[in-house]
Amino acid sequence: MCGKTPFGGPVSVQAVELTNDSIREKEAQVKSIQEERAKIQSSISDIKKIKEGGDGERIIHKVKNGEYLGKIASKYRVSVSQIKKWNNLKSNNIRVGQRLVIYRGGGGPSTSSSSSSTTAASSSSSFAWVRWFPACKVTV
Repeated sequence: MCGKTPFGGPVSVQAVELTNDSIREKEAQVKSIQEERAKIQSSISDIKKIKEGGDGERIIHKVKNGEYLGKIASKYRVSVSQIKKWNNLKSNNIRVGQRLVIYRGGGGPSTSSSSSSTTAASSSSSFAWVRWFPACKVTV
């Protein structure tokens, strides 16, 4: 016996060693849980970025003859309004040779937040209307 408990009873060396071993096991479990939690939080963060459309691949599209915003939007599966927003365009008029910033995936830079209407407009099924209501043709 090497000491006494707070209640006045004796404590053996083996009891102390068992308690220390138990504490080390619990600390290892806590560390493992914390590491798993960090991985999960990182995954959640990545999912949120994807869901919000951020961290999309930034592409520079050079406008070619015969292209118009609707055709370009369809190619990259984004909406015309997104292209206009990303490039500060006030109208649908674009020029041959003009360079347009496109964010593949439709979300734009990760610092901006997209609205639910932007997300809805970027789904691939939303582009059927482009054939019937094309934006202005490219002016040369």
